Amino acid sequence: MEERFRLNEEFNNFSDFLDFHYPFGKVPKGWTKPPHNQYGFPLPEINQDNAINILTLGDSCTEGEHYEAQQKYPGVAANLLSDHYGCKVGNWNFGLGGGSYDFITRTLMCGLDHLRPDVVIITFPTVTRRELFKKNGRRIRLDMSTVISVGMGLVNPIEESRYYYNLWPAIDSHFDDTVNVIKNFKVIEWALNSRNVIWGYAVVGYSEVQEAVETCRDSNWMSGEKYMGFDFDVLDQVSETDVHPGLESHKSYGERIANWLIDNHGSQLEVLVQESE
Repeated sequence: MEERFRLNEEFNNFSDFLDFHYPFGKVPKGWTKPPHNQYGFPLPEINQDNAINILTLGDSCTEGEHYEAQQKYPGVAANLLSDHYGCKVGNWNFGLGGGSYDFITRTLMCGLDHLRPDVVIITFPTVTRRELFKKNGRRIRLDMSTVISVGMGLVNPIEESRYYYNLWPAIDSHFDDTVNVIKNFKVIEWALNSRNVIWGYAVVGYSEVQEAVETCRDSNWMSGEKYMGFDFDVLDQVSETDVHPGLESHKSYGERIANWLIDNHGSQLEVLVQESE
């Protein structure tokens, strides 16, 4: 959410706005709390000097702010692949609290050619979120759960943002959610397929998200071929009051991703390892 960790978003013109939020050939800024790298994500600076580089994208379930890098599912998968192939595997976790389909698409559109990952794993979040850019160019995340939190006083946005939260219930629509999923997925699919990137996707393991994406997949708007065949199941949670996936969930999901990559793309990964030697 915009208020979570404020970025210095000051724009004198439209060019400044694009350079900040849609920087061509660069990575748009994330907004995770320190320590983070130059892109605003909670990982070391990107190192291309690996045999295999894996970019993971998602929301707070992927960010996993409660855990160390190696305990989160991207780290679990990277370590297993490193052991399996006997090589260095880059763990580029671009999970972002409040991340949306819009955020994932924007990050790939702008930064894919700059980062040049070998593998991209996407764990799609709830379908209800949107990125909206206000009249002053600042980004705001909109969804009904945040609107409800604002109404209950659990979130206290700045006044200019409160205006948008108050408007959102009138235009919130499950039908528009579905259309937004399809539009974003098609851009993502084109961007990755046209660059011959190894990639797969799943969704966070909450029933309402799974049902929405399954409907899009059954209607052939989302690729069944790129679906990994499993989701980020919530086997445990952080605490009694925090429903984010716990350590067991991260371990299981990371193991399944590593096995999926080995089983479905093993020959391609072996070529990458050989080329790095």
